[in-house]
Amino acid sequence: MSALSDTVHKGVEQAKAELRARFVTPLIAGAILWGLVALFGLAGLIFLYVLADRFLAERLGDPVAAAAILLGVNVGIVLLMLAFRSASARRR
Repeated sequence: MSALSDTVHKGVEQAKAELRARFVTPLIAGAILWGLVALFGLAGLIFLYVLADRFLAERLGDPVAAAAILLGVNVGIVLLMLAFRSASARRR
């Protein structure tokens, strides 16, 4: 009975190792890669917003007006995204 138990245990360990090598490792690598892409993308987006805010504040001479313009642009982008999403949902 012990030899059968050892054989089953070895088979389970091999299956675990194969599962880890085939599925878990690529998933972790992909998650790390896309996490870094998202992190750098967010950092770049924040940099562009700060750059745009400084440019508008210097150009207009009023930082509140610059922030209001950027807020309006953000609301416009969100509304466009929602409009395109609803239009694409209707086509399906």
